[in-house]
Formats: sequence, structure tokens, C-alpha cells
Amino acid sequence: MSSVRLFTALVAPALAAAALGMISMPAQADTIVTNQWYSARFNPTVGSPLLVSPIAVGTNGPILPSGTANALAAPGTPGTNLSAVITLPNGGFLTATDNGASGDRFMMDVNGIGATAAVGNPSGLTPGGQQAVGSDTSVPVLGAPNCDGDISSCLSNPDFSSGTFALPAGPDTISGVLVAAEGFAGFMNFIVEPKPATTIPEPATWLLLSSALLGFGVVRRRNRKA
Repeated sequence: MSSVRLFTALVAPALAAAALGMISMPAQADTIVTNQWYSARFNPTVGSPLLVSPIAVGTNGPILPSGTANALAAPGTPGTNLSAVITLPNGGFLTATDNGASGDRFMMDVNGIGATAAVGNPSGLTPGGQQAVGSDTSVPVLGAPNCDGDISSCLSNPDFSSGTFALPAGPDTISGVLVAAEGFAGFMNFIVEPKPATTIPEPATWLLLSSALLGFGVVRRRNRKA
């Protein structure tokens, strides 16, 4: 076999595979769970998508009802576009934050469209974090002290971009895009928290309550006659 043919057969496929690994590729949707921090990475080019990270970056993330936990790498093939799926019977909230050096900002997408910022601090929400603006996390400030992977520190520092977004009930696919960059590739973290179920009294409960109110009314009438 000639040297040219040998190169074509052995070396060229390896180079092609390496080149594909350098390009962000669409990913199959991967399932995540509630009340768990995840990490994703991003390239420094504004407009580039959030990517599945080969490693987990992020510690000390606040979780419900109390305590902290370290982040897991978002599921999927490293280097592919983030596409995290979760099913929320009653809807919920997505909280996202920059990590490491300040200056990066993200547009979060849910089901292929820009997410909706949650107003204020909904009950039961992860403590900390700044007010999201539309579909974007908060406006960052360059040059803040590095939060060194500590999620709680990043959330509580207004110089770091973060925000919380409302998630509709049903299956939700979470992705995102870098909309401001401090100049280097980096990592971000996110968590999904469910809305609690609204308790609806069962028919037997309604019957018991109605009977109690009726009995109370009868007693009041008798007391008036007496």
C-alpha cells in the first residue's frame, strides 16, 4: 500500500474525528432531575451555545429544603449542545449562574424559545441570585474577585450574572446561549426546582366540611331561639 493510501486509510479518519470534536454538535436530549445543580461549559464567542461539559465544575450549591451540594456534569456527550430535559407536573423554576470569573452572561431557552424571567423571589426558590432580565441572566460586572467554583458565592455576588426563570408544566427542554463574554471559555451552573402541588380537597373532605358548616348553622339558630 502506498504512503498516500496508508495516510488516507489510517490518519485521515482520526483527523476528521478530532475536527468533529472541536465543533459543537446538536445533542440528543438528556434527562435531569429536580433540586440538583448541574454544570455546563461555553466557548468565549458571543452567540455560541452552552455545551455539555466533560467534567463537573461547581461546589457548595444551595439545595432545598436546606444544605448544599456539589454540581454534576450535565448529561450528554461532552462538546455537544446542552439539551437537558425534565418533566414538571406543576411547572417550576430554573436558576442559572456564571461561575469562575465574572463577565459572562447567558440567554436561557426553554423548549426552543427564550425563557421567561421569574419576578421577585418565588416561595421555595434557591436562596441568592440576581433578577433575570427577559430571557437573560443579570448584567455582570467585569473584574470581580473569582468565586473559585463556589456556587453560593457566585449567586450572592451581584457582579456575577445569574437569574431565575419560570418553567411551564410538562416536559421542558433547557438550553442556552452566551450573550456576553469576559474573553475566556468557562463554566456555568443551573438547577431546576419544582412548584409544589396545589392541594385540592377530595369529595369526602368537601362533604365533611359542608356537614360541619351546616351543623354550626343549626346550632346558631337554636341558640338565637333560646
